[in-house]
Amino acid sequence: MEGVETRAAVDSPATMNEVVMDSTTTVFTPPRYQCHPMESGRWGKLVLAYKTLGVVFGGLVTSPLYVYPSMPLNSPTEEDYLGIYSIMFWTLTLIGVVKYSCVALKADDHGEGGTFALYSLLCRYVNIGILSSKRVESNPSYSIPVLQEGTENKCRLGKFFERSIFSRRLLLFIAMLGTCMLIGDGILTPAISVLSAMDGIRAPFPAVKKCVVVSLVMLITTILLTLVMIIIWRTPPLLVALYFFVFFTMEGVYVSAVLTKIPEGGWIPFAISFFLAFIMFVWFYGRQRKIDYELIHKIDLGRLGILLSTPGVQRVPGLCFFYTNIQDGLTPVLGHYIKNMKSLHDVTIFTTLRYLLVPKVAAHERIVINKLGLKGVYGCVIHYGYADSLNLEGDDFVNQVTSSLREHIQHSRNSLPSHRQEVQEEISAFEEAKLAGVVHIRGKTRFYTGDNCSWFDRIMLAFYEVMHSNCRPALPALGVPPPQRIEVGMLYEA
Repeated sequence: MEGVETRAAVDSPATMNEVVMDSTTTVFTPPRYQCHPMESGRWGKLVLAYKTLGVVFGGLVTSPLYVYPSMPLNSPTEEDYLGIYSIMFWTLTLIGVVKYSCVALKADDHGEGGTFALYSLLCRYVNIGILSSKRVESNPSYSIPVLQEGTENKCRLGKFFERSIFSRRLLLFIAMLGTCMLIGDGILTPAISVLSAMDGIRAPFPAVKKCVVVSLVMLITTILLTLVMIIIWRTPPLLVALYFFVFFTMEGVYVSAVLTKIPEGGWIPFAISFFLAFIMFVWFYGRQRKIDYELIHKIDLGRLGILLSTPGVQRVPGLCFFYTNIQDGLTPVLGHYIKNMKSLHDVTIFTTLRYLLVPKVAAHERIVINKLGLKGVYGCVIHYGYADSLNLEGDDFVNQVTSSLREHIQHSRNSLPSHRQEVQEEISAFEEAKLAGVVHIRGKTRFYTGDNCSWFDRIMLAFYEVMHSNCRPALPALGVPPPQRIEVGMLYEA
């Protein structure tokens, strides 16, 4: 994040000011995906393909070796071996070559693959994500997601997922389950492979080594790819039906075969997979409920002005980074803080850490700052890709934001003498507040389950509170020193 710059207000459509003032007409163009130099060009692709040879062909060569011993044949003949080889050949050809090489690789999420990549791809074309009121499409010019208005040209299946909250949650759980099954298989298979060299280790669980969850992951991938074909690619229905029938039938046969191994010990990877998927779903559900509450009880600029003009509320010296989880307004923790503390710092920067659907964000487009229309109040959105690291030093983080703010103040006014004087006064006030002390304020919120909560909400939010209490906040990752941290507690009514 060295050399961080900020864009001018006219070039920053996702700034806090526009989002707060008019959340219904915001059009967001996210930062550009910063490609690795080896990922572009024909030679770069050849180098990446060469690096994958060991993994791909290593699995193709060794996997058939486990097939022959697993076949329950007492006296196998030449025809039996030929039939087994035929099954392996057509399975590897249809699933490995046709499905994954020719179809699945085209449904990548900016170079990323897997069930979550397919799910995030669907989220950008139908409103099934957390912030379901906005639509995301792909920009072919930069291969990055672009948030746009409108829901035209959507198929019936996409509209069905938008209307049905149960189908959206079921689709999310299926995507999570596919990822967790690979994790569960990866936890057990290497350990069992090593320990099976010792006599008697595999006896209690003979089916653990047979990868009972891998075939189910392939089936989940087929379902998600079918949705991508219908909703995004608009593939002709005949081709979609042919693809789904062939691969769902083939993989369904394999799934039905491995399900018979569950009583023999195959339930272990399934149990691990469902446990991990449950944890992921509970975390998602709790985060969604928290964001829904904050969007309903958000504070706009007019409300903030009323709170600051209340008798007894004072502006105290210092620079404050007030962290908020939403961009469509200000967190309700702010109102709770002002009402009880009767103060707000002279310079307050409402900071949002926003993760984008790209692996990495260019350093010069990471920080976006804008003035919110009130004296000493600014909005800051820090963009991260899901492969970016939050590890920073506290002083570096503050210096990067303050330098971006200084540059924004200088470029937001024209060159008239009166405006130059206003710029110098604003920068001087900002520097004085920084010298007076820097403080970072974040909300420490919990759910209060009232009598009107359903049993489902009570169970899910109870698990979420346990997980949230053991979660590390983002401030230590940003390198914020403990003396500068302030946590404001608040109860959210579920």
